[in-house]
Parts: sequence; C-alpha cells; structure tokens
Amino acid sequence: MVRRRKIPLSYLKRQYKWGAIACLLLIGLIISTRGAYGMYKKSTETQGKAATVHTAVRQLQERHDRAKGHAEMVASDRGMDREIRERYGVKKPGEGVIILVQEKQDQNSSSEEDNKGNVEIDSQVSE
Repeated sequence: MVRRRKIPLSYLKRQYKWGAIACLLLIGLIISTRGAYGMYKKSTETQGKAATVHTAVRQLQERHDRAKGHAEMVASDRGMDREIRERYGVKKPGEGVIILVQEKQDQNSSSEEDNKGNVEIDSQVSE
C-alpha cells in the first residue's frame, strides 16, 4: 500500500495564488494588446483620411487662387472685354474672326502632315 504524502494547505494556497496571478497577468496582456492594436488601426485610418483631406484642401486652394485671379482679370475693362469676346463670340464692328480648323488625320499620314491645319478667315463685318 502506497501512502500518500499530505501536502500542506499553505503550499497549495501558494501555488494557486501564483497560478491566479499568472492567469490575471495573461488576461491583462491580451486586453492591452487588443487595445494597442485597435489604436494602431485607428491611427492608420486617420492618417489615410488626413492625406485625403490635405489633397482636397490643396485642390480647393488652387481652385480658389485661379478664381481669384480670374476675378481680378475680369474686374478691369480690358479683362471684361476679353471675357465677353471669349464667352459669347462677340466682335467689334470692323473686326474679323479667325477660325482654326484641323483636318482629320489618316493613319498612314506622315509627321509633316500632322502639323498642318487650315485657317478660315471671316472677313465679313457685321454692324
């Protein structure tokens, strides 16, 4: 008959105590790792969105600068006259209109023919 040796109760309490501490530390490590990963994921998403926003702001700033330059140009009489002529095709009495017409290119055309274009001049004066 084999006699079992009695394990003191204090020894068992000590072993369970360290086991419980190890389990709590492991659970804490898992929770903190998941939290750190979540923060990393949000950080990368935010950086991507920030880059998109910076690009949009830069494009809007360029658009604003072009519009401001156009507004300054139209503010003068010469600029207003130019804008009216370009937008509505208006001409002053005694002026002619030049219309540039480019012919359709054949696939077998040479490079010299690529640079050719016809010019039509409207010499009629409307008064």
